[in-house]
Amino acid sequence: MAKLTTEEEITLIEVYRNRPLFWVRQRAHAILLNNRRYVMARLSELFESQHETVSSWLAR
Repeated sequence: MAKLTTEEEITLIEVYRNRPLFWVRQRAHAILLNNRRYVMARLSELFESQHETVSSWLAR
């Protein structure tokens, strides 16, 4: 995983805090946590989602 740039992190924080769609906020949050070195298993647990789902969020 490549580290997010400052601009990307700021954008994702904006999305996480302000977008009306829950799934968009959730995906942004997962990307931010992954950038902070949360592993896939932990993200799956936190978001109560399957490994494949979280993996697809991060791959896009």
